[in-house]
Amino acid sequence: YTDAFHIAVPRSFSNERAQNSIILLRRSLFAEPTEVEVPADGWEAGDLLLLRCQVHQGPEIALASFHGDTNGLLTVPMLSKVWQHVPVSRLGFGLD
Repeated sequence: YTDAFHIAVPRSFSNERAQNSIILLRRSLFAEPTEVEVPADGWEAGDLLLLRCQVHQGPEIALASFHGDTNGLLTVPMLSKVWQHVPVSRLGFGLD
């Protein structure tokens, strides 16, 4: 996979839990992404991943993934925190 995709995992990736957010980006479409740090506020290490990405021949965007066992209770507070740290005007977000 590493030949075709950037495999992005949070710096706070947890080996103790089997619930970490990851994002795969096709190398032919995206430059190397950089992680944007968002301080955890009730969720566990590895639950949230926010990336800054340059689309080849296109705009800079932010992509995020959240996978937390919060029964939806932290969705609004987490989105508010992410919105405070989004480095660009375009955001794609996946929630589980």
